[in-house]
Amino acid sequence: MGELWDLVCVDNRQATRRMQKLSEIFPYCEGIPDILEYVLTVSGLAYPPWDHPPKLRLIFDRLPDEILGKICSYFPTIKDGRNFALASDTLFKRCEKFVVKKMSWVGKRIICLGENAEDGPPGFFRSEQEEMEILSKRLYDLVESYETLDDEDFACPLLNQQCVLRNLSTKEYICQSSSPYTLGHLLLTRICWSYGPDLPADYEAAEVLRGVWAGHRFDMVAESTFDKDGWTDVTQAVVGELREVFEADSEELYYEVGYRDYYGIF
Repeated sequence: MGELWDLVCVDNRQATRRMQKLSEIFPYCEGIPDILEYVLTVSGLAYPPWDHPPKLRLIFDRLPDEILGKICSYFPTIKDGRNFALASDTLFKRCEKFVVKKMSWVGKRIICLGENAEDGPPGFFRSEQEEMEILSKRLYDLVESYETLDDEDFACPLLNQQCVLRNLSTKEYICQSSSPYTLGHLLLTRICWSYGPDLPADYEAAEVLRGVWAGHRFDMVAESTFDKDGWTDVTQAVVGELREVFEADSEELYYEVGYRDYYGIF
């Protein structure tokens, strides 16, 4: 299980380019699990630490939102859109909503893909061409062709309150207040995908490598506003799966007691 993994949103053609082993991702309380929470709650751009925000009156400031949105849609990367918005304080506030659309992974297919993947989750690929593009490339080459997300660009005030992670594909949810783990870690447990269809059922950590939620669509909402009607609570089931990962008696996924105590995860 020494293969490399990366978090990918195929619909947005974006990736983290972290290229890490699972044993490097799971034990720590930042990185890919954090980014998962950011992309599902992002509501704005991180406001620059300006002492004196630019007050220039630009021709762009006078454009209607429809045209500004069109301009922002042509920027190939989030960085380009953000840099354009930084031209003035007024422009930053008006362009924010257009740039955020490109940052959000809400309702998009999300997968943590391993470099040894030989197939995709059931129903994941929309076409043979998409399947060929993803599986014919090395993971490194695939993510190099995608836009890189920079977690410094996110503003996620929703994360300051108790949240619910919702699987929009299965109508299941995980409640943060009922779990000792972060929602990012819990989601990661179910969206990893690697190896081929012949993976032995008793293979060590097989359930993690073939995540039942890989390629599904998600969002996060405030627990105080969440209506549970029509949804299934799977919090404890996923908590149990993550605990097994942390306690796995394997060289790659063994979670050392020193780290557990330091981060207070158990």
